[in-house]
Amino acid sequence: MMIMKQMIVLLLLLITLISLIDGKVLTTPSIVVAKKNNVLKSTSNKDDHSLLKKLGPVLSSSFFATALIYPLDIVRSLTMANTMEKLSTAQLLNNFRKVYGIQGFFKQGLIPELTKGTWARFVKFGLYPVVHKQVLRYSNVTGKGTPATKAIAGILTTIPEIISIMPLEIAKLNLQLDTTNRFTNNMFKAMGEVFKTRGIKGFTVGYWGLQYRQAAWTAGYFATLSWFEEKVDKAILSLGIPKSTTTTAVSQLISGFLAGVFGTALNTPGDTIRSLIQKRVFGNLPGDITLLGVGREIYASRGFAGLYAGFKFKAFHLGTGGALMAILLPFFTKLFDKL
Repeated sequence: MMIMKQMIVLLLLLITLISLIDGKVLTTPSIVVAKKNNVLKSTSNKDDHSLLKKLGPVLSSSFFATALIYPLDIVRSLTMANTMEKLSTAQLLNNFRKVYGIQGFFKQGLIPELTKGTWARFVKFGLYPVVHKQVLRYSNVTGKGTPATKAIAGILTTIPEIISIMPLEIAKLNLQLDTTNRFTNNMFKAMGEVFKTRGIKGFTVGYWGLQYRQAAWTAGYFATLSWFEEKVDKAILSLGIPKSTTTTAVSQLISGFLAGVFGTALNTPGDTIRSLIQKRVFGNLPGDITLLGVGREIYASRGFAGLYAGFKFKAFHLGTGGALMAILLPFFTKLFDKL
């Protein structure tokens, strides 16, 4: 029942966010005055329909990509937040299972992650084309851009993205690391506890680590996606397989995965550091809580391996997320075009 209530809140939140982006979405058809012949003309639902076609594919792709890879996100969070504990992944997963059962891998912290992940991807993939267009304009670069312009545009899109998802990111981590189940998998309880004990500042804990994580992955993903697509297309053609709808989909899937893994290689240290910072702050544990301080501590204790704790799961998690977005976005774009 609680999960259903939170799902309803999630749906209403997403609808409201779309409405705020453009007031046309949920309003009645607007009326415009045509000066010629002084005739009143209704725009009917044309603008509303056009906006739905633009926002619908990104929102739908983001939601499904986030939901499908959620269990991997739990494994990633556990391995990163416990990098100093030197427990094996199997031990961490077994401890988690003892508290929440197998079903916990599919629902513990799911609601804030669905909200956060859907919105983050919606902002990232929705804003990127617009921001990249402006980057091209001011850099006087023609054509489809360069890896540098794509990386810059990717970094810029993560600023509003990370600011808007901080409360949800913190709620999700608190639920995933809730070893006593005191929040009963309720993101509002987790948020309430953070606000009660730390005020508004509590929702900024680990901000720079998260900003680095999002910026590094997004820059790496968009900078290399077209390059990977080109290489994969050539590889498929070299096998004597003619280009078709199926090979295009396969190319998008593989390219998205490889670009996602590349972005993961860039952003993992920052994610590991911020996970430990947040665990110490919200768990009232001793130790440094600064970005550089925690980074040095992890390196001194475990070397680069410590900074890349959980990399295999994270690479598979974000690689799969990138692959799903690369293939779902074109799919839903065609689907909404038919509406």
